[in-house]
Parts: sequence; structure tokens; C-alpha cells
Amino acid sequence: MKVSVEVILDQMKEAVEEVFSTMLDTVAELVERGDCTHSNPQNAGSEVEQTPVAIEAVVDFIGDPTGSVILRATAQGALDIARKLLMAEDDEAIDLEEVQDALGECANMVTGALKTRVLDPEGQFDLSIRYKSEQDGFSFAQNGYVRADGEPNDLYFYAKDGQDYLASPERLGFLRTTRFRTLPYKGELADVTSRLTAEALPSDDRVRVKKGDWVEVMTEDKTFALIKVVDIVGDGDNRRLNLQYAFSPAVGAPLF
Repeated sequence: MKVSVEVILDQMKEAVEEVFSTMLDTVAELVERGDCTHSNPQNAGSEVEQTPVAIEAVVDFIGDPTGSVILRATAQGALDIARKLLMAEDDEAIDLEEVQDALGECANMVTGALKTRVLDPEGQFDLSIRYKSEQDGFSFAQNGYVRADGEPNDLYFYAKDGQDYLASPERLGFLRTTRFRTLPYKGELADVTSRLTAEALPSDDRVRVKKGDWVEVMTEDKTFALIKVVDIVGDGDNRRLNLQYAFSPAVGAPLF
């Protein structure tokens, strides 16, 4: 189901309020890109002459819809945000890198709150042995089946020597690069996301899977998905995986 721009903007306002009012005890103004001319310090007589935007953080998300969360702040505003996040004293020195990281973390939090409300595709799908049905590939950005050797595909399934594998489409030719990491967690999605960290990113072009496994996926677009192998059924060409998934469209960070 396609989400309307109006719904996204309404939910974005709530996400901004949640992060800044509830978590940072401060306020931020949500504006559409077309209203951002005041961010140009060249505009004489504008508000920006007195309070120019000094630091910007951008978090992209890919899928349907595709877009960006852009957080802009004055130098003093960014410093105030950093102090609140770091719980620093008013007279405590904070370097520029810490300020930039803090603003980026705020942009991540807003994107995460927005994703939780309207952007996160979740569900289940069956993945057939490659080339044995029309359900042999899946695109997380498109949230649907594609051909295993199709350009949008993010993963495919094959069996060899009694073992089952999820693999990157690049192994089939000049296709998308996907990386996998088997997680050491069991249970439901909430159990896994509460323990997931970004310290280690997926790096394998294939992983052996068995029933109950959780696998973290990083697509070529640097978006992320979590997959649970709910079941493995059938034999030979009729073998297939039943997979539960959650997709994080934020680029560069596994935000679930």
C-alpha cells in the first residue's frame, strides 16, 4: 500500500515532536523542502542573517516512498542538542565532531520514529529455488517478488550437498551486491532488534541457513533487512524457504 505525502508529513511532525520535545526537552520546526530558502545565508534581510544554518545532517531512506530526513541547525542549536544528548554541563567543552555526531544521531532518531509509523515494510514470503518458479527473487525496496536474475533482486535461494543457502545476486552475474550475516539470536523480531548493534555489518556473499535462523541483510543501496527462516519445506526443485522479514529503508544504518 502506497503511503500518501500528507500521511508522511503528519507522521513526520509527530516524529519530530517525539524526538525533540520528549527526548531532548526542546523544539524543532518541520518545514518542507520548498520552504527552506531561509537556510541560505546569502538572502539579505532574511532570518538567516541573524541565525544562519551552520550544520546539517541527512538520513536517506529508499523504497516506496524514497526520500530524506534533513536536520538543519544553527551552531548554537547544534551545540545545545549535543549537550543534551551527551548530558554535558553548560561550560563543558564539546568538539565539532561530537556536535556533528549528535546532530546525525538526532536525524537517525527522527527517521527511526518515522519508519516505525509508516515506512517499515514487514511480512512473510516464500522463496523458491532459483529459476524454478516466478518467486525465486525478492526486492526489499519494491516490497515484492522479482526474478532471481533480475536487476532489482536482493537475494536468491539454492540448495547444495544437503545444505540451504541465501546468496547475493552478484553470484549469478553482473547483478546487485548483497551481504549477509547470521545473527546469534533466536526468538521474535522485537527480541532481535533490541539486541542488534551496528558494530559488525554483514560481509558474506552467501550464508547457510536452517529453520529458526535470523539473518541480517545489507543491500547494494546500503539499506538493511532482518530475515527469519520460519520454515524450509519441499525437496528438489520444489524446495522453498518461508521467510519473515522487516526492512529498514534508512541508508547506511540498520534502524529497526
